[in-house]
Amino acid sequence: MHALPGMVVVLLCVLLSSTAACYPEGPEMTTADLPSIACRLDALTPAQRAREGELLEQHLAATLEVRERDDGFSFRYTADVAQFSRLAEFVGLEHLCCPFLDFQLEWAGAEESPWLHVTGGPRVKEFVESTFTRRKVTKD
Repeated sequence: MHALPGMVVVLLCVLLSSTAACYPEGPEMTTADLPSIACRLDALTPAQRAREGELLEQHLAATLEVRERDDGFSFRYTADVAQFSRLAEFVGLEHLCCPFLDFQLEWAGAEESPWLHVTGGPRVKEFVESTFTRRKVTKD
């Protein structure tokens, strides 16, 4: 029964992150191995694209705090189960159209607020900041 949390973490990592992020002990990746920084506009249906736009607006409105990281940005939200579910849907759609980004949705047991971490290294920080933020960013 204790293996379940670990299995959930691995499953989320596989679903929401690149293989390199899940298995850092693997072979070193070079810049040539990384996906290009280009959104796949054909990855979503028109209905999915519209929903992604709605969820992006909800993310922007609901973000309480933005923290800059070395490898991207982290976003904090209120402790709201419905909001957390919408964030998971948002991450799923963003992952389809932006495969160069890594997403981690986190709501740790003792933490009051959930966080969304959007990373991909220094090469994607400008894109993440311009797309996913409207508020003042604090350095982490």
